[in-house]
Amino acid sequence: MKPSAQPEIDQTDAPAAPPSKQVLGVRPSALQTWRAWLPADWRVRSLEGLLLGAFLGLCIATLGINELVHVDINQDIVLLPGLIGMLLALSPARLLLRAAACAGLALMLLIGYTPLVSPLMPPLTHTDPLEHVPAIVVISTALHKDHTLNASGQERFVHGYLLLKQGWGGTMVLTRAIPKIGDQSPVVMEQMRILGLNYPVERVGPVVNTHDEAVGVAELARKHGWKRVILVTHPWHMRRARAVFVKAGLDVICSPCVEGSYDMSDLSAPRSRFAAFGNWLHETIGFQAYRLRGWL
Repeated sequence: MKPSAQPEIDQTDAPAAPPSKQVLGVRPSALQTWRAWLPADWRVRSLEGLLLGAFLGLCIATLGINELVHVDINQDIVLLPGLIGMLLALSPARLLLRAAACAGLALMLLIGYTPLVSPLMPPLTHTDPLEHVPAIVVISTALHKDHTLNASGQERFVHGYLLLKQGWGGTMVLTRAIPKIGDQSPVVMEQMRILGLNYPVERVGPVVNTHDEAVGVAELARKHGWKRVILVTHPWHMRRARAVFVKAGLDVICSPCVEGSYDMSDLSAPRSRFAAFGNWLHETIGFQAYRLRGWL
């Protein structure tokens, strides 16, 4: 039996395919173009980049690396690094981001869980036997927005008050920082009045950094005929401060204040080691920067 012939399909009766947007002259949307450039697993990679970037931001902040850049943006230690990590994860630098996260974790473990930091701190400190001098110079720090001293500033000035009360100096020398940092002299003078410390106060400035303070105090010392002063700052800041004051032509007796945020004599806890490493890193880089500028 002869099989029946298959009916032929009239191509003219088949539904026509919808015209493409290019045929109609309509360009793909920006969203479609953006998706075309994204990898297929862009959601997973974005999440990975966000987490790795945020982790790196926390590592950088914990080790004090962000404090090397004195700008407001360095206060964002999670969101901004996370967004940067997302962009890197969607680019060929994805492997670099992973390597950086591994390096950050390794550095955190090395600094926080080994005794590496302990031998780094003593070379930063310097203490001299006290002598009676005409003036006590306290290195300033930044003010809070409500015009109160931050913890570091209060530690330094309390030590200065004690030296005055004990009779080691007859004049308190303050440095007036630029408005962005904050002039601490009004706050300190008010504290001295409340405490009954009726001593003369001299102010120099405006200053931006320790070098400006040294130059200003040296000029004041020449004006009054002072040969030597007591210098007060934190222990980890003393080496650089002493060197820049000596370079400015002023003989100083170093009397560091206490470091209240951690115990410099017992760096056994990870938190103390992280804080100490941040101070060491800041001072080591600062010392070399001052040397390159000819300030030491």
